[in-house]
Amino acid sequence: MWTRDKLKFDAKVFLRKNMKNAILACLVFLIFASIISWNSTVVNIITDKSISQFNEDIINEELYTPDLLYNSEKERLFYENINEGEGVFSINLWNSIYNYFFNLDGNFLNNNLYIDFINGNFNFKMPSIILSGIISLFFILNIFFIQPLSIGVNKYFLKAYKKENKLINIFIPFKDGTWFKLSGKLFLMNLYLSLWTLLFIIPGVIKYFQYYYVEYILAENPEMPLSEAIGLSKEMTDGEKFDIFILQLSFIGWELLSLFTFSLGHLLLIPYTKATYTRLYLFKKEQFQIKAKYDYFDEIKN
Repeated sequence: MWTRDKLKFDAKVFLRKNMKNAILACLVFLIFASIISWNSTVVNIITDKSISQFNEDIINEELYTPDLLYNSEKERLFYENINEGEGVFSINLWNSIYNYFFNLDGNFLNNNLYIDFINGNFNFKMPSIILSGIISLFFILNIFFIQPLSIGVNKYFLKAYKKENKLINIFIPFKDGTWFKLSGKLFLMNLYLSLWTLLFIIPGVIKYFQYYYVEYILAENPEMPLSEAIGLSKEMTDGEKFDIFILQLSFIGWELLSLFTFSLGHLLLIPYTKATYTRLYLFKKEQFQIKAKYDYFDEIKN
């Protein structure tokens, strides 16, 4: 049986040998995800509303507090220029961290609708027709680039644990041509999770942990049918879903501590969590004797 302390110890040993590339692998993914990801953007399209109406709606919906409106003349002019068919396109760097690595949601719309470097918000005003085009483009790129790249990050950590510490491994899905199939499989998996969550929150959470190893399984076996990967993940998480939840929860203290460093601590924390979760998968893979049941798994090299 695995323990949190043992997994974290192994992760620390791993990072002592692979710290540089582990940080770079996560950072490369984060940069692309921050710019491209649908989940890291928000569009606020305002039509046929005066600035006073806009402010009233903001206050009524409790999106902002009145004392935060018009903090500066620059902000006031910015608001007044948001009229008739124009809106704001916002990229939030730190929300991508939360969404992809900690599964937490941040506040995508900042009260300063121009730029906020400290919080990682970058906002741009543009016509709604352009915004619509950007939404469509980013949605497509998220499916066909970000999702396969997330598999690539898993692939990097899996190979690095086997002494193959090459940063280029994060792009393996694009090099071997499996990115398209992986895109479809991850899209369907996320759709399943969304539907389960829409029906009932608790079943959605259960399904999330049942699917916990799917991306690692697909990283090693991109040709495997999604249904088979899900079935295998369900077997591997049987009786351990709550333990995995506690493992994730155990990083909350480090997460809060990282906030005091203006989120720079995430540069170390994210590789640490990824290394821990990867070690968990490798342990379960070996414990489950997958090699004996499924010949498409590589032999584990300790």
